[in-house]
Amino acid sequence: MPSDFDFLNKEKRKVYRELYRQYIDEGYSPKLAKRYASVEAEEFMLQNESFLNEILDASFEDKD
Repeated sequence: MPSDFDFLNKEKRKVYRELYRQYIDEGYSPKLAKRYASVEAEEFMLQNESFLNEILDASFEDKD
């Protein structure tokens, strides 16, 4: 059974690939495209994780 961690890693890789391709299409070197895509993918996942935690916290507070 896949864990949530596996799902999040797959999502992060997907976001990274999309960003990498976008940077390459914009004319960045592969090295810079990798660096920028990596940083942005990490930031994107942190924002999503924070958002999901807020939703979960709110749903648990409603049950109390």
